[in-house]
Amino acid sequence: MGPLASGPQQLASALGTDKGSASRLLKAMRSRDPIAVVHLIPGPEPLRRLLRAARDRGVSEALIVAGEKSTDEFESLVRSAAGDRVRFDGILSTLLPEARVQNERRLKQLLYRGQSQLKGYSVDVDFTAIFIHPAPSETELEYGVVSGMLGVRRFRPNAVVRLVARRISDEHLPWQGTTLQGKPIDHTVVGRLDQFCTAPTAEVVVEEAGDSVSTVLAGSAYGPSHAVDLVLGHRSRLPAARYNVDGGRSLSGAGVEVDKPTKLLHLDVFVHTDVYAGADPGLVIVDTAFRGMANINDPRRVPDRVDLIERVDSLGRGLGRVRASHIACYAEMLHHVVGSCGWNPDQFRGYRCLMQHPVYGTQVTMGFVRPQKRV
Repeated sequence: MGPLASGPQQLASALGTDKGSASRLLKAMRSRDPIAVVHLIPGPEPLRRLLRAARDRGVSEALIVAGEKSTDEFESLVRSAAGDRVRFDGILSTLLPEARVQNERRLKQLLYRGQSQLKGYSVDVDFTAIFIHPAPSETELEYGVVSGMLGVRRFRPNAVVRLVARRISDEHLPWQGTTLQGKPIDHTVVGRLDQFCTAPTAEVVVEEAGDSVSTVLAGSAYGPSHAVDLVLGHRSRLPAARYNVDGGRSLSGAGVEVDKPTKLLHLDVFVHTDVYAGADPGLVIVDTAFRGMANINDPRRVPDRVDLIERVDSLGRGLGRVRASHIACYAEMLHHVVGSCGWNPDQFRGYRCLMQHPVYGTQVTMGFVRPQKRV
């Protein structure tokens, strides 16, 4: 058998084993960090298969016995510390950054697969872009929004698929959104942007309930072999102070709820230069089970916050860096929003969060600290 540097394929061929186990073994052997070693190394059974293959190919019996003893000790460590390898990797993820990334990605993918089967449908891309613009009153802000579901596939004919717009604030007022052109949204005017939807355009039904409006995909034209794209736009003015008047660290912002089995969540927030000046957003992810959507200023919801690896990236000023390969005509959608609202795209700074297999039943919000008003 050649040197370790020859790679996993040669090791797998020499031992008659699979390339995955050989690759993990070589990575573990090259590492000098004990935590990294136990993260990278194959499980006890793959290790025993490797040892049996090595014995059959004439490796020293003393080395095989030593390897079997170490494998038994490793298995005992996993069982005593966590019960099984999955939980053990979860413990390691708190100690090793790369282990955390891999562990979260794997678990979120498993959650997505389970939820898509239970709900009876899946969404390739769930995207939302929110423009925040100053209103004449300093206690209100204007919002222009484009959102959509791309690649919706229904596995069961009775599966219900909704795209929901919701407002979260201290004031409990009914939904007052309009289309981008200012028409009230109801069962006849839905705010659908047909130029960005699939053709023929998917049939939809509008449902209003308090602080939210839901657009429900209707009909039976979409199934496992036929994907639907639905894109909507709306505009609203909401109570939201631009400044912090009481000296506290009061937050304001915009976000979405993960309420669909989704492969990729795309959230962009564009803030006018006169709104939250000098503030970059923090990402707040909240568990919505039982207590629902959260006001990010509510101290009672702090225990519901979920610590995940997701992050916010700056897009700079204007719309020059907004393109997204996973959303066709995305830049055109954004220009359509600001054009319909009569706003100058160069007066906005943008922020983006992308989440692979976002966790169903969470709320993802970009929160800005309101600045103090200069007297």
